[in-house]
Amino acid sequence: MLSRESRSIALMLLGLAAGTAALVRGDEPRGLPPGPPSTAAQADDAGARPAPGRMFVAGRVRDARGNPVPGAAILVQARSTRPGRAPFLSRFKPVRLGGGRADGLGRFRFDALRTSSTRHEDFLAVAMAPGHGIGWVMLDPDSDQPEAEISLRPEQVIHGRVFDVQGRPVPGVAVSVTSIQSDIPRARASLHDRSVHRRVDAVSFWSRDVLDDPAWPRPSSTDAEGRFTVRGVGRNLKANLAARHPRFAPQLIEVATDDEGESKAVTAALVPPQIVNVRVTYADTGRPVPRAPLWVASNQARVSRVDESETDADGRTRINSWPTERGYGVTAYPPEGEPYLVARASVNWPKGALEQTLDIVLPRGIEVRGKVTEAGSGRPVAGARVDFTARQGAMGQDMAMPVHTGPDGTFRLGAEPKPGYLIVRAPEDDLVFQAVGSRLVLDGRPGGTRLYSHAYAALDLKPGMGSQEVNLTVRRGVTVRGRVVGPDGQPVGDAWIFSRLILDPSRGPWTSWAGSYHGKLRNGQFEVGGFDPDAEESVPVYFLEPERKLGAVVNLSARSAARGPVTVRLEPCGSARAWLVDPEGKPITKLERNLSVRMVMTPGPVANYFPNEKTPGELAADEGQLETVDPINYPTFPAPEANGRLTLPVLIPGALYRVVDFTMYVRGQAGPELGKAFTVEPGQKLNLGDVRVARPSR
Repeated sequence: MLSRESRSIALMLLGLAAGTAALVRGDEPRGLPPGPPSTAAQADDAGARPAPGRMFVAGRVRDARGNPVPGAAILVQARSTRPGRAPFLSRFKPVRLGGGRADGLGRFRFDALRTSSTRHEDFLAVAMAPGHGIGWVMLDPDSDQPEAEISLRPEQVIHGRVFDVQGRPVPGVAVSVTSIQSDIPRARASLHDRSVHRRVDAVSFWSRDVLDDPAWPRPSSTDAEGRFTVRGVGRNLKANLAARHPRFAPQLIEVATDDEGESKAVTAALVPPQIVNVRVTYADTGRPVPRAPLWVASNQARVSRVDESETDADGRTRINSWPTERGYGVTAYPPEGEPYLVARASVNWPKGALEQTLDIVLPRGIEVRGKVTEAGSGRPVAGARVDFTARQGAMGQDMAMPVHTGPDGTFRLGAEPKPGYLIVRAPEDDLVFQAVGSRLVLDGRPGGTRLYSHAYAALDLKPGMGSQEVNLTVRRGVTVRGRVVGPDGQPVGDAWIFSRLILDPSRGPWTSWAGSYHGKLRNGQFEVGGFDPDAEESVPVYFLEPERKLGAVVNLSARSAARGPVTVRLEPCGSARAWLVDPEGKPITKLERNLSVRMVMTPGPVANYFPNEKTPGELAADEGQLETVDPINYPTFPAPEANGRLTLPVLIPGALYRVVDFTMYVRGQAGPELGKAFTVEPGQKLNLGDVRVARPSR
């Protein structure tokens, strides 16, 4: 159980984006804005260079037996890390970066929009061909020419039939595939994925966007008997189909394909629609808000599903969303750049009701405008995200909508009339992060989790205040470059890089280090930017090759760059074992999620627990749990053996680890207790001895 303040911190960091992901089961809220057409490139034209802002994607498509698939269609897409007009929906929507077709040998090479891990995540290449099931692979967004070897699965055709609640077939139902997922362990990770804790291996699209692309199963429509056919889904996959008809509520059809035949039969029943007539107006003028984005959550007993809509020129929309047992929650956003606040409303759904009306009023905020520039040069910073977060916000439910700076670095937003912070996250990798304690952000006291941004300013906004001008500056840092070799001195192709300077760009407005995001090598080379040119202290940087179980720790600073490229030598990881005992010395053989082994990036008190009476006012450690940092070797937290022995098989040499006991904290009886802090040498098998785990009082 987390304290109220810890919950506030967590929700501040994740925002509604993570909440949305947790709400959705089986249908991720993603959409597909139309992308620019790709320019075909010949597979044998190796000397060609992509146009500025574009890149080549190359590879080969094979069938399940390894044979090339001529003429296969390929699509590359990713999710943007930048929030859009409805920020907590937009980051779930994939962006089409390009596409093409394979040649007679199954090879392909086409140009696409240039990407990077700071701009996009979940960068995928998807392929399909008639008579085959779909295939996809994760790509490296930082590669100059991403390469994809895509294997298509054997196809299992889906034959379905749709009825109404009286059992009558429904013709004219649009059926589209919204997601296809491979059945993999929950914590599977990929060396190409910047988020080490990838939870699903899937391709997903927004259910309202009927994707009509040759690299994706084509939409279908039911005939007079309510029958439909979907082709292109591979065997042993989980597919979600969205069925929509204006006379019925949308229906999600979950299909699990298998090896039991050439086809799979499914049925679905459509229920009457539950219409919400929404009108959005401005509070100060009463005028309608045209093209206001709306986020809609249909509340069920166990899960909720999300949807979106947009008002027309009169500020109205008619929502026919997923069926609900309890009602709908609707969030309305102002047009970007308008000094108004986000508004939320809900409507219950009485049994038997067919339509409801909901009026949402957007309150006017305090206009905050300004410019973001680079210190020293005065260069405007374009594309930076600017947020305002009020102190003691309602569990992270800030009412100000984030905006982005224009080409001249200017921004304009509406902020709540409360004390709070204006925060800037710029798109560049080599800017210096500033750290502030979460307690200061929440209630003005020192201490708390380390929160990072590129610039921030405290504002004391009050009702009735006029427009405020706030200019902010970011600082250019120093980039350290180098190469990584193994114990034999040979270059290492793939490895993860952990540092408090490498933070997830998709999290905002503040971000923190928790081990769930990393940098990576490019052809055996690495770059870490953002070192403070004026700082004397060095910053630890951890390297891990989880599959070969190699690692190293180096301390780098701006001075390291002046000495030229750095060579990092990875060594065999160490391991450790401990014997878990209770206060009476008896072995503990079962843990109730109350013990944590954490890799510490920046020393300090235990994170996620405040107040800490032992260390008042201190900033907490940057630390991450082993199963978060390295899900390849720790898909779950290791279970103790019958004699209480706990084995930690893969530990980075030189990295700082510590054991934290949350037993009393989970019971609400005391704070977490630090156990043993330790490091291992290369290849060392460390014996930690007894580790005492508290027994909660009853």
